[in-house]
Amino acid sequence: MEGYDDNYVLDNENGDLKYIGCLKETKSGRKVEVLTTQPGMQVYTGFWNPELEIKGKKRFGSFSGIALETQHYPDSVNKPEFPTTLLKPGEIYNEKTIYKFITE
Repeated sequence: MEGYDDNYVLDNENGDLKYIGCLKETKSGRKVEVLTTQPGMQVYTGFWNPELEIKGKKRFGSFSGIALETQHYPDSVNKPEFPTTLLKPGEIYNEKTIYKFITE
């Protein structure tokens, strides 16, 4: 497989809202900044994106997009050394992710 489909550790096990990075397209100046309370982020570069035909033209397909999915680490429930994903009765799940879209 080509591209990325990987989880990155963000060094944020305390759950603070932190700036974790940005993507920028230099020609247009479009930029997205990501802030989150989550400890990890899955980055997927769209290798499996389907090619669609719209009005007779082929559109999209592999690498036609990118996903920045803030989350806990994969398999956290089975790894006691990872931040827990267990939610006990009466507890509240509270996470925040901000995607800030701007142009420069």
